[in-house]
Amino acid sequence: SAKIIIVFESLISNQFLTWLRTIHPKARIIVWYWNIVDNTIHPSKISDQTIEKWSFSRKDALLYNMKFNPPPYFKEISVPISLPEYDISFVGKDKGRLKDILAYENLFQDLGLKTKILVTPENKWKMNSKYHKPIPYTEVLNITGKSKAIFDYIEVTDSGQSMRVFEALFNKKKLITNSQLIIDYDFYDKDNIFILNVDNPSEIKKFVNSPYKEINDEIVLKYDFDNWIRRFIEKDRTCNEMMNSS
Repeated sequence: SAKIIIVFESLISNQFLTWLRTIHPKARIIVWYWNIVDNTIHPSKISDQTIEKWSFSRKDALLYNMKFNPPPYFKEISVPISLPEYDISFVGKDKGRLKDILAYENLFQDLGLKTKILVTPENKWKMNSKYHKPIPYTEVLNITGKSKAIFDYIEVTDSGQSMRVFEALFNKKKLITNSQLIIDYDFYDKDNIFILNVDNPSEIKKFVNSPYKEINDEIVLKYDFDNWIRRFIEKDRTCNEMMNSS
């Protein structure tokens, strides 16, 4: 019988959790949120009080009395080594970001930077001439490998970090992001991470073309899947060691 069961909040309902508890009465059941609460099942809707609730968002963890565990990456995933073809790339679903992402693409191009921006629809019924058809993750990795910097534009700027952040970190790519909280993470370095609405936009081209500053492997590997699992097992309550300031 399972001792620990981890389920992603996007895959569950309260009825499912009730059924899961019935067949695993003694297991630790953990629901990990990879979406902000506003966009998914509210923690209060989970009626079984023995079920643990964890979130990728430090903000939501504080707001809803959940434990914090940032998203994992897999160190085994590596991008193909390639000469840069693009200065900045982005691949992701619309999620209401299309207009803003295209505006930044224009900004980057006005600065003389070559971009590869692919915004895909959230579902097959949503139509826009600016959309690109969804591509397999292997192709996303190919684009990342050909890029100097990854553009990360999130809907809620003071919430958790997206997978693009960790794609950049593990593959030693520059990152341009609108995240307001990324400065708090232990891997933050101004030489590698440009924060929109904080750093000077006239410096973007210089930033993209400057060398990547190596980050200690010990810090990077904190965000690997194995350590993500370890934090659940050890019941890490705050993950403060992953923050520059908490």
